[in-house]
Amino acid sequence: MPSFFVDPLVCTVPTETASSQELGDWLQALDGWLAALDSSPFAWKNAIACTEKIVELGRFPDFDSLRRITVASKVDVNVGYLLQRVNRFFQDDVHDLHTAIPTQVALSESATIIEPRQIMTRNMADVQPLFAEALICLALDKSRKDAFAREARIVTRPFEPEHRSILVRAENVEVEPPNTHELRIENMFSAVFTPRDLVDFRYESLLEGGGSSFVTAVRELVAETFPGVTAPEFSVGRHFWRSLETTAMIEDRFVVEKALKICAAIVAGRHDDLDLRRRPVRKTRAADSDQVTRSSDKAKAWRITITLHGAGYRLQYWATPRTDKTPERIDFANVARERDPVDPPEE
Repeated sequence: MPSFFVDPLVCTVPTETASSQELGDWLQALDGWLAALDSSPFAWKNAIACTEKIVELGRFPDFDSLRRITVASKVDVNVGYLLQRVNRFFQDDVHDLHTAIPTQVALSESATIIEPRQIMTRNMADVQPLFAEALICLALDKSRKDAFAREARIVTRPFEPEHRSILVRAENVEVEPPNTHELRIENMFSAVFTPRDLVDFRYESLLEGGGSSFVTAVRELVAETFPGVTAPEFSVGRHFWRSLETTAMIEDRFVVEKALKICAAIVAGRHDDLDLRRRPVRKTRAADSDQVTRSSDKAKAWRITITLHGAGYRLQYWATPRTDKTPERIDFANVARERDPVDPPEE
């Protein structure tokens, strides 16, 4: 499963000479990454030693600096909530890289090469050696097949010109523990630049997180595909995830992606935008039969075709229309194959 190591640049407040555009870009990136890691089932780490140095140098986010940046950039974020998340991730030792990898110290007696050079030079000078040591530790443990290091991606800002990978090379390195001398360490890491890049890991996230991660993925897709839409309350029933497994749909990455997009369109109220075969679930096969309703709240049952061929997957869900007293609500009941009974579970 993928893991993520965050560049200290992400939590370094820009200088006072930064333009309003640069301030806005930094603020949105910080807010976006914190939101992404809060909902991610994967391991996320940072270098606490770098954070401590950033605090010492007065460039770590605080309420005043974040408030100043929101005003200058005109980016609307909840400063208090953002600051809570910043402190929770970047200042809690539980999120330190060295809690996830075995190598704690890696000091190079020769010049260390980390490319592209921007990954270092755009960090503050006093932070660079601390960040470089963390990357050397990570590179060594990747060679040693450590689980976190082997799958690690570096969360950072885009490079100019574009680079999608980061090289870490060091020679004559003193390592603890154990007390060894490594003649050469070299490894490559993929770079991730925006939370949108995490789409590549959405399927792995689903496999890791189950039903709760399905809800998270749908929310993310609503925000990405239908910006500005306020999604109603929605959930997945207790049979939903199990139905993905029993029908074997979960084994087909592309069908799962399509199902996520369909669910996002339903939640956003935009199912008519897609070429979907949406129809009511009826009490009998008669075309004029009454639509099935849920006994607990009179929600109506609907059925949508996910795939026409092969197993012929269908999505079944309950929709409670908005009233003066209750908000609209969507409950995804299960998925079924074409040959399965048309019987969406109520729970």
